[in-house]
Amino acid sequence: MSKIAKLEPEEKTVTKQQTVISMLEESSSAEEPGKAEKVSKVKPVKIERGNLADEKAKWAELYKKYGKDKAVTYKMSDKFPTMVPMQHKVLGWGFVLTNENDRLEVLFETGIRMLISNYKV
Repeated sequence: MSKIAKLEPEEKTVTKQQTVISMLEESSSAEEPGKAEKVSKVKPVKIERGNLADEKAKWAELYKKYGKDKAVTYKMSDKFPTMVPMQHKVLGWGFVLTNENDRLEVLFETGIRMLISNYKV
């Protein structure tokens, strides 16, 4: 035998062309599904819109519970948290149900109204 080593042909590896979809599938399978998002500790008030009798009953319940608290006076330029009482100069006493993108969903005695908050003049 000669001192020259036998050259073995290299194994050819087949490279799979990856598409965007296959990359997304691989990355989504690698993530851990066990992690959950934090849940807010404030229990939201759920009221069906359009059912005036339910809205009035819920308003009366909230007014009885929070009516003695100092209600925040509504101004378009102020920011408001959820789940707090509010006093509007025309609509009266209300309760802020949600605040999404500075749009307040407020339950008044006459029904649910959408109000603007954090308005820059």
